[in-house]
Amino acid sequence: MKGDQEVPQSDSGGEELLVAIDDSRAFISGFFYHTIDGKPAYAPFCLETVALPDPSLSFLPEDVSVKASSRGLLCCHGRRTNHYYVCNPLNRVWAALPPQRNVHSPGTAVVLVLHQSQAQPRGTPRDFWVVCKYSDVAGLAGEFSVEKFSSATWRWEEESWAEEPLGRVECGLAANGEAWWRMTKQTIVAYNPQTNLVRTISGIDDGLMDKGRSAWWEMGEVGGLPCITNVVAAAPPQEPFLKAEVLCMFLDEQDVQIYEGGWCGFMEGVSEQNVRPLRMQGAKEMVFWDGDRRIFGCDLWNRQTRVLVINTPDYCTDFLPYCFSALPFRKECRRPADDDDEDDDDDDDDDDLDDWLQYLSLEDYETN
Repeated sequence: MKGDQEVPQSDSGGEELLVAIDDSRAFISGFFYHTIDGKPAYAPFCLETVALPDPSLSFLPEDVSVKASSRGLLCCHGRRTNHYYVCNPLNRVWAALPPQRNVHSPGTAVVLVLHQSQAQPRGTPRDFWVVCKYSDVAGLAGEFSVEKFSSATWRWEEESWAEEPLGRVECGLAANGEAWWRMTKQTIVAYNPQTNLVRTISGIDDGLMDKGRSAWWEMGEVGGLPCITNVVAAAPPQEPFLKAEVLCMFLDEQDVQIYEGGWCGFMEGVSEQNVRPLRMQGAKEMVFWDGDRRIFGCDLWNRQTRVLVINTPDYCTDFLPYCFSALPFRKECRRPADDDDEDDDDDDDDDDLDDWLQYLSLEDYETN
């Protein structure tokens, strides 16, 4: 193990189950966010997720910040240490990742990516990656650097590549097996942690302005595909119900393609100046913040709108969509046997991977 840091262990026994959904058709169940004092909080969209046993994540060994959410799993960063934790808030199972090589600041953008494989049928085990982008490096030296952790090897690796200055990272999310970052220069960077393939999509603001629309847009993942959403008011504020026109543009490898758009009816009293899209995940549902402690989930395809009142006084960019589902895969994460030999090399490269990670098959898991 590198360094002198002691990695915490879960008290749930020698074998741990991290359960994450493997289904992009699930609707958003709620949002994790942070209170004024920096503690995690959860606001549910639907009744079944109210039963999260510990939405404050106090089962973790220290106070944490929630950095990323993907398919029912959360990636958290210790507020007093430099440790990362991957946990399932539904069953309170967690795993502490080994120490990374670099010190990650609170501004480090983290994405939790599930490995995608066309050869694997739905419901089979997936590896995950924790991909960390340094916000204090982006755009300063023409170099884009990430540090990534793989559950398959249980190790951290560093990657960097030359890139035109893109500004700083505003937010990130996972879609289609890749990490996607929105940069301050209105550019998106997509990175595949398995293949190290990188691509940049720019000119999104120009494309929106050409259509006579506001340049305020947000990234998301809808039906497993990366996309961006843009919303503009389509009714005067004196009308009892504000309507907003939503443009959903899916991203391919080279460009932005417009596939869907539509009208959404919002609740009475929404201020047209403050309707902003939020990051989304799961099925074909857009989510918006109205500036008055309300989040709207709008299904453009079925023309249905859900309302969530959230106890936070202002718009914040760290709303993390959380999908609760009983369509999981099971993963067993086991720490290696302790080795008291102080003469062992600190390098983990020769460790037996079978001692680090094993998979469990799906058996008799409820899907309702």
